[in-house]
Amino acid sequence: SYKDDRPFFAYCAFTSPHDPRTPPPPYSTLYDPSSMPLPANFLPRHPFDNGELRVRDELLAPFPRTPEDTRKQLCDYYGMISSQDAQVGRILKALHDSGRAENTIVLYTGDHGLAIGSHGLFGKQNVYEHSVGVPLIVHGPQIRRGQSDAFAYGMDILPTLCRLTGVSQPDNLEGQPLDGIIAGSTASVRSSTFHPYIAHDKTITGARTQHAVNDGRWKYIRYRVRGKTTVQLFDLHNDPAETHDLSSEAASRAEVDRLDKMLTDYQHALDEPAVWRAA
Repeated sequence: SYKDDRPFFAYCAFTSPHDPRTPPPPYSTLYDPSSMPLPANFLPRHPFDNGELRVRDELLAPFPRTPEDTRKQLCDYYGMISSQDAQVGRILKALHDSGRAENTIVLYTGDHGLAIGSHGLFGKQNVYEHSVGVPLIVHGPQIRRGQSDAFAYGMDILPTLCRLTGVSQPDNLEGQPLDGIIAGSTASVRSSTFHPYIAHDKTITGARTQHAVNDGRWKYIRYRVRGKTTVQLFDLHNDPAETHDLSSEAASRAEVDRLDKMLTDYQHALDEPAVWRAA
């Protein structure tokens, strides 16, 4: 068992789940393609050019996307996730065997989600819900069981760990501590989130941009690709898979205007180049 009382910090980085999707046995055959359901928002092709349709992960599947290939790649993806889960289990067992499990905070986070067929996409180079989210799990002494749908960013992790460990945090952090949410005493630390994805074409003016804002119910996306602007509006309460774009409906005009201003305000606050803000 672990006898040293000094505080310790251990960081473990995995290469999965990520391409190439090559889960080791027995995880390579853990899931059956014939019974693997397709995503609710599966499409053979994305409905318009989002500026990143021929990059990296998008080239790992045929055009148009086929149900058969998508099911096989989902099995590989889930196989890698299950394999990683087993390795995380080994770490937790070693922590328990060391005698320090009851006095150690474990925080798990990861990369953005891969689309694997959702919206006709395969990678994470987009701002749909399936790809902007990352896992965030915190476990440790006096941390209650439960979950929260509060908005959080990766930059919230450091101030959160500082609060949980009683360590003074640097003054220049932009993240928000999530200890109140973890304790159940605070419902949220922000009312909306901003999601920028910028693909550079050598110059700022040639950038292909995807920007989104989410206020908890409404999700608004603005694309600027090769001089063309495209927008989408989704009601996440009634359409969590983002399959019904409401942006062109007259009844949605007020929400489009409100969220477009919110998005632009975020861009100003973060000092993004003016050409990325142009309508």
